[in-house]
Amino acid sequence: STLLGMAFALNFPIVSLFYRKLEARSRHRQWMGKTAMAAGMIFALCLWARGPLMYSKIPYNSTNPYFGFIPLLSYIYLRNLTPRMRSYSMELLHEIGKTTLETYLMQHHIWLTSNSK
Repeated sequence: STLLGMAFALNFPIVSLFYRKLEARSRHRQWMGKTAMAAGMIFALCLWARGPLMYSKIPYNSTNPYFGFIPLLSYIYLRNLTPRMRSYSMELLHEIGKTTLETYLMQHHIWLTSNSK
């Protein structure tokens, strides 16, 4: 997940520029570009849902590092499709994110204290 986070951080200026240039065009060309990208994302998501998602536990776990980014990228792209959608956030996901970060950090503190002598 660290590598994926770094990739998103590096690509943020590029994607931001892409959205600004795309949204500066006429509404028709804007939606043609966004629809083409969304169709590609939905197609990849459908392939993932009919393929790796349907595997049993062991094969799924072995292929997840290679295909696990597909639903994440699809969600991020489709959620940021319009400026209005970008302005909203889901409070539940915000709270889960804070809790999982706190739990992750607490786990490491407990783990480190149990090994110290």
